[in-house]
Amino acid sequence: MAEDVNGLLAKRFDKVASPPKATKAVIPEGSEATANHGGMGAVLFVVYVGKDGRVKDVRILESPNQYLSEDVIKAFMQWEFTPLAGDGEPKEFNFKLRIPFHLRRVA
Repeated sequence: MAEDVNGLLAKRFDKVASPPKATKAVIPEGSEATANHGGMGAVLFVVYVGKDGRVKDVRILESPNQYLSEDVIKAFMQWEFTPLAGDGEPKEFNFKLRIPFHLRRVA
């Protein structure tokens, strides 16, 4: 997943000499509650990254249920990135991502 995000960032910041890259990635793991409440569908969200490369906020735009949303937020709040440098100063940035989930109900 980190490779996909890094590819997305490289495209989004293609005019920047050194686009930001993920240095710490935590993959969203579907919880038992998520699986038992319909763990299928895609979550569309925006990740907001501060000047220090740490995730400051994750905002859900579309989600089939709150459990998937919570899994995504919990995971992406732990991600870290190299700072986006512009004019020699670190800058905040954000990006949009869609993750599909296909979790099976726990018996």
